Amino acid sequence: MYILELTNGFPFPENTMLGCFEFDQAKALASLGNKVITLSLDLRSILRKRKYGLQIFEQNGVKIYNYAFPVGNVPNFIIAFLSNYFAKKLYKTILKEEGRPDIFHAHFCFLQGYFGAKLKEKYNVPLVITEHSSELINDFDLSRTKYFSYAYNIADKIIAVGTALQRNIKERFGNESYVVPNIVALEDFSYKDKSYSKENPFPYIAVGSAIYGKGFDIVLKAFAKLNEPKARLIIVGDGAEREKLEHLARQLGIYNQVDFKGLLSRAEIAPLIQQSNVFILTSRYETFGIVYIEAMATGTPIIATKCGGPEDIVTEENGLLVNVDDVEETAEAMKNMMNNYSKYNGKKIAENAVKMYSPDTIGKMLNTIFHSIIAEQQI
Repeated sequence: MYILELTNGFPFPENTMLGCFEFDQAKALASLGNKVITLSLDLRSILRKRKYGLQIFEQNGVKIYNYAFPVGNVPNFIIAFLSNYFAKKLYKTILKEEGRPDIFHAHFCFLQGYFGAKLKEKYNVPLVITEHSSELINDFDLSRTKYFSYAYNIADKIIAVGTALQRNIKERFGNESYVVPNIVALEDFSYKDKSYSKENPFPYIAVGSAIYGKGFDIVLKAFAKLNEPKARLIIVGDGAEREKLEHLARQLGIYNQVDFKGLLSRAEIAPLIQQSNVFILTSRYETFGIVYIEAMATGTPIIATKCGGPEDIVTEENGLLVNVDDVEETAEAMKNMMNNYSKYNGKKIAENAVKMYSPDTIGKMLNTIFHSIIAEQQI
């Protein structure tokens, strides 16, 4: 099977997070014996330094055609027009060099699903759209409605990375979708036994961008209410609210118990989670939540909010769910974890995380979907 992945960029050394979810899926599909080519359009602003124009290279069994052109924050109709224009030009190059794909797989409806739908109409190649976008759960830009509606109605199948996202797609656009979680690359996040003695410190760890949506302010307020001298809190991440959060920790009188680590790589984060007793992130919205899976893979139980993605991840066996923006309930969950820590089987938590979200598991799910769509086209 020849799959053409449609993405909004590719993880380069300068920005390892750009297009990382998409590339994880591409690698997984390639490992199953598929021919996987990536059509990558990087239309970020001129402030994002990178090489412009066409680059063609291969990595991890995936051949990438990456075209970078500085566009940035412009009106939707302009970015839609330009993405469609560049995608058609780049596809003609791929068609000439690689031949006609069996299926298009677009990540995010806006913009990749949109120009994927345009390509499907012109070249009659089936299209699958995997939706990751948190804007469907949080603040949806109504001016994008026509682009979403057009692409979703053209697509042969829509995949949502979580049930909350699936529900929002149905409620907002009337389209059915199929849930397939994101792949979580767990090479750095291995299981470590967490023996716990009540005489030792009890560290909690929170990882994410220091922005309002991640709810670090709730974690700090709940930690203050916990009022436990042996508890510690590690916060990993940087962003617009970093200084405000540090100021809040001082106001709450807990600054000496909180360690603000700033921005770290995944390889640097993994041992910090391994050394912590509980992972906590009180996000205000999530479509999935890869950091929860990474924590679970180390055998660490988690505290998360009912904000979209975590409801698909958290069970009685691996953690606790609390309501969004509920400081009292979050503090109670933190206390509950301390008092009942022995009930969590870290090894089982880690095994289930690897089993459910591994590249092999998710790759096979996608493979089955793609083969069924191609078979239907041939009838």
